Amino acid sequence: MNHPYQYYRPKNGRTGILKKGSCSFVYTFLLSSVLLASAFIPVSAAESFHTTEEINIRTGPGVSYDVLELVPADYSAVCEEEVTAEDGSIWYRISVDGETGYILSDYTEEDPEVLQEVPVESEDIEEDIFEGYSEEFIEALFAPGYQDSWSGAVQSDWEFAEQVNAFPESYREGLWRIHSIYPNYRFTADYTGMDFQTLVDEEDYKKVHESSSPSYKAMYDESFGYYENYDWENEEWINSEGAFTLASREIIEYYLDPRNFLNTYDIFMFMRQSYSGDVSEDDVRSFLEGTFLARGYTPNPEDPDDVRLDGDYAQVLLEAAGISGVSPFVLATTIFSEQGYQGQTDLISGFYESDGGDYYIGLYNFYNFGATGTDHDDVVVNGLLRARSEGWTSRYRSIVDGAVLYGDNYILNGQDTYYYKNFNVMNGWNGLWHQYATAIVNSYTSGVIMREVYADSTYAALEFRIPVYENMPAVPSGKPEANDSLNNYYFSDMKATGLEPAFSMSNRNYTMAVTQDATLSIKVPKWASYEGYDAYALFPGENLIRLDVRSQTGYLRTYNITVTSSGEYTLYVDVSEGSRLTIADDGSGWADANGDGKVSALDYIAIKNHIMETRIITDPERLTAADANGDGRISALDYIAIKQYIMSR
Repeated sequence: MNHPYQYYRPKNGRTGILKKGSCSFVYTFLLSSVLLASAFIPVSAAESFHTTEEINIRTGPGVSYDVLELVPADYSAVCEEEVTAEDGSIWYRISVDGETGYILSDYTEEDPEVLQEVPVESEDIEEDIFEGYSEEFIEALFAPGYQDSWSGAVQSDWEFAEQVNAFPESYREGLWRIHSIYPNYRFTADYTGMDFQTLVDEEDYKKVHESSSPSYKAMYDESFGYYENYDWENEEWINSEGAFTLASREIIEYYLDPRNFLNTYDIFMFMRQSYSGDVSEDDVRSFLEGTFLARGYTPNPEDPDDVRLDGDYAQVLLEAAGISGVSPFVLATTIFSEQGYQGQTDLISGFYESDGGDYYIGLYNFYNFGATGTDHDDVVVNGLLRARSEGWTSRYRSIVDGAVLYGDNYILNGQDTYYYKNFNVMNGWNGLWHQYATAIVNSYTSGVIMREVYADSTYAALEFRIPVYENMPAVPSGKPEANDSLNNYYFSDMKATGLEPAFSMSNRNYTMAVTQDATLSIKVPKWASYEGYDAYALFPGENLIRLDVRSQTGYLRTYNITVTSSGEYTLYVDVSEGSRLTIADDGSGWADANGDGKVSALDYIAIKNHIMETRIITDPERLTAADANGDGRISALDYIAIKQYIMSR
């Protein structure tokens, strides 16, 4: 497999960069002695840089765009692409917490890269390391247009090739990218045997914070029989546990899909959490700096262990790690996740007066064991009652004994990553009840905190366990858009003679028998839309009728009705409330996205190509027409509107 590129060898003989204007082109030599000495895999590498002063990261390349966050001087990042704004200023595109951000280049300096440029000739790459990859993937590795999505230089050897080839193809690109930055990371593919979509259904009791966008919130709880999670009369969500409410199916699917987090920022949610005693006290103190755990506390004089360590959190955490076998960084990260960086919560204050007037004094629950309930007071009281039953009457006892409990319940139970702690998928379907947190973001946020420990340890030998599910989507389920749309993807009622079982919003499978034409009456919630026909032809025997309902967020859900018919009849569908998402063609050019003078499937294709950026619509009139649903932007909802219009004619 020869590829006509010119490469350069650096001093260390491992990675090199060929400058192409403002972009960098990187290759690396395969290290295995059984491979050709000059074999290589070219990928793109963006330049790393740091800020020279405090500066905003924005959502787009220009000062008119919203601010994502303010970063200090010496903030380090990797430039994924240089973008020139309308005013001529140069902006760097970077990744920030899984989002795309832009930073003005005027206040940055490129990190130095010392290279000894010695041209070398390209030779054939050993084909065996790509065994199991599709031809499309292999070609993509060498396609110039693909390079901009990579960062770093890939170091390939037989050992890593075997690791990555154990994963499905859709995982591999992300793992190669990580390997290019952290060559000693080791990855294990855990085949769970679980169906992915079924798992999404089973995890529907996960929650998001009440401040989350409406598009991240579920309308109903379907985990224990359906009940409302949304107050339709007052148009607000019902907080089912403190300040949290149920998560939407889309956001659950996003956080469950490991492929969304196979990057150097998020990978730490899959890191193994066991402890082998190889961490120094200085390392722990450095990690705790700037948090409440960096400050001392007054020990309980009745606890000799608390007194012995003189209220020093760093020493307490190291001792807890040694006894429990759990990394001190993991313990500290868990505490931050539960108590915040400043630790100003009622569960570790040592004093709490409940709403009922009861006092809870000298009790501490650093890991929030048993801290559940319907409101804040309920959560705190239950957590402190658990602390009382465990004898956690000092900070030492809570941290150390809680670490042992954490290790016994999670690490030794196979839940030795943040992901497995919050999605217990390695212990079968019955294991799903044993999950540390109901908050859907817990494994993600914990992993981000852990990244601070190892981000600069380029050659650390860390181990990562990543789950693989059956029937996963071909493309990772990306993060849904945060907006004010509702997840009303269901029918609110369905009636027909002989329909079984009785309608329940959470049940999507029904049967009925007909001996003549029949009518199925359905109700669609406000702002949702029915996507289907007014009538379906029935033939003798079983007929599977699929009725689709689309939520305001654009998510499609299907109800299945198996109709056993004694002859050739018709099933009529009567729809009330909601809408059919039909728009009258007034002849003004509405939805004529391809400009051929009519509304057809070609317009649907034109909009899809525009969204996928395979063929951008530039004509102003066609852009206006492509906004088929009139919401001011071109999105998937526009070609859905066109599709529904075509079906309804």
